[in-house]
Amino acid sequence: MKKLFLFILNLIKYVIKQIVFIILSFAIIIGLIFYFISTNFPEEVEKTVEIVPDSYIELSFPNGLQEKSNFENIVENIFENRTTSYYDVIKAIKNAKDDDRIKGILIDLGGINLPMVYMEEIGKELEEFKKSNKKIYAYGEIITNGNYFLASYADEIVMPPSHSTIFNLSGYYTTIGYYKNLFDKIGIKFDVLHIGDYKTYSEEYIRDGISKERKEELTRVLDYSLNYFIEKVAKNRNIDKYEFYNNLIEGKYVSRDSLVAKENKLVDELEYYNQFLYNKKIENIISVAKYNKARIEKKTKDKIAIIYADGAIDFETNYSDIDSITYSQMEEELKLAEEDKNIKGIVLRVNSPGGLALIAELITERYSNTNKPIYVSIGRVAASGGYYISTVGKKIFINNTSITGSIGVVSRIFNVNEFLDKLGIKLEEIKKGKYSDLYSLNNELTKEERELIIESQKNTYNEFKSRVEKSRGIDSESLEKIAQGKIWIGKEAVENRLVDGIASLNETIKIMAKDLQLNNYSVIEVYKETEGRNFVSRVTKYIKTNNIYDKLNSQLKYIESYNKKILLMNEYDI
Repeated sequence: MKKLFLFILNLIKYVIKQIVFIILSFAIIIGLIFYFISTNFPEEVEKTVEIVPDSYIELSFPNGLQEKSNFENIVENIFENRTTSYYDVIKAIKNAKDDDRIKGILIDLGGINLPMVYMEEIGKELEEFKKSNKKIYAYGEIITNGNYFLASYADEIVMPPSHSTIFNLSGYYTTIGYYKNLFDKIGIKFDVLHIGDYKTYSEEYIRDGISKERKEELTRVLDYSLNYFIEKVAKNRNIDKYEFYNNLIEGKYVSRDSLVAKENKLVDELEYYNQFLYNKKIENIISVAKYNKARIEKKTKDKIAIIYADGAIDFETNYSDIDSITYSQMEEELKLAEEDKNIKGIVLRVNSPGGLALIAELITERYSNTNKPIYVSIGRVAASGGYYISTVGKKIFINNTSITGSIGVVSRIFNVNEFLDKLGIKLEEIKKGKYSDLYSLNNELTKEERELIIESQKNTYNEFKSRVEKSRGIDSESLEKIAQGKIWIGKEAVENRLVDGIASLNETIKIMAKDLQLNNYSVIEVYKETEGRNFVSRVTKYIKTNNIYDKLNSQLKYIESYNKKILLMNEYDI
């Protein structure tokens, strides 16, 4: 009986080993196939893509757009070579204007999931496109504030003639969770030290309701954004903006359908999709990605480079977010631009709520000492640390619905002692040296330790302001009035001299070209050399950052690394 048991046990072990071997072998083979396809197949695809006459470029982004091409979808990257970026869209619309093969643009409203800033910038390119007398159509079964802004640039907005369609335009609505009571119950203590009365980052952990300062700031920027939405839509649709505003606020466009929208002249035609295509003689539709691949870019000697600062400003560690801004990434990309003698200027595209003060300072110092002129284009948000690094720009430009400012400093303090007690966990400490446990999660700050951190915060705040004073030529007294953690949107930032004017990314590039007297130039995007080349490392990091266990572990590491550190962070983004 014992021998039989051992035989069965060994047999099970053998079967398990064989299964594991087969799985690993299969994974290796698939990996090699993926690697081969990723390095060879896209070139073949690019050669076979053709643009037939009378084609329409389709704007459809159901999964949103990245500021820069990213390794978000393994399969998509294999066959499309890389994901479609925001600038890919801008480039496609700009080039299509003078392309005789392109007859028009079709906006798939069901595939529009974009922040207001992206729609604003794409809208400007659509206005330029219309100067070519080519048509723009927008089609969708569901229309909301989230896609109607872009739809308003179309020559015609079309929906199916059905009561089951959704037409829903309203004011704004947002919620912010406050967690103090929850964490009090489970025994996790939070504290937030900040310089600036309006630096309300992380107040949701120490309050059970919104502060007067945060509500005031959010209401102001949301009102500004809504008013801009109403003004642009009214202008594009040639309707009375006051009537449109009143109807919107009174809920007359909420939970309606396409027939009501047509009656209110907010939609132009009611047709089912195939009928719409037939009546408009739309036969050939091409995606932005395929259109850009099929075009042969004209090579010029002079270039303007785009470098992206996209994400939170962070240390470079194994648990860093795949989209974080790190010093090594920013330094390497700047170095690549510096080494190319044909690059005459750099446009730094900033989309960042901020992050670690130290890394922001290091990046700012490095970019302030380059031999290339730098202009800054602010995307959705360049606040706190995001604005800090923006000060490297000889000129800074913002969109009407972009957020910036938040000049202030904050430190988040976590303490998990009570929580660990409730779990029955006891931490035994071995310590030597005053303040050696200052940044640990189980250290409750003494009065002396708090004063130590506050003093460091004050120094960082003054350093932040000195960067702004030097960059923007604002005296200390005037700057303090617009600092204190306050946020500014669009023209407010212009009026406060934090930026030079309103301009999209493409407009910023044109302004730089004019200032540098470049008549014939090309635009290139600069990435780290490993970007798009090391397939295996990209797959590994993608899997790691999307693994549930590693995500939880990385969040713990993230909390530990940020505990009581000096932060330049801002939570606002619209």
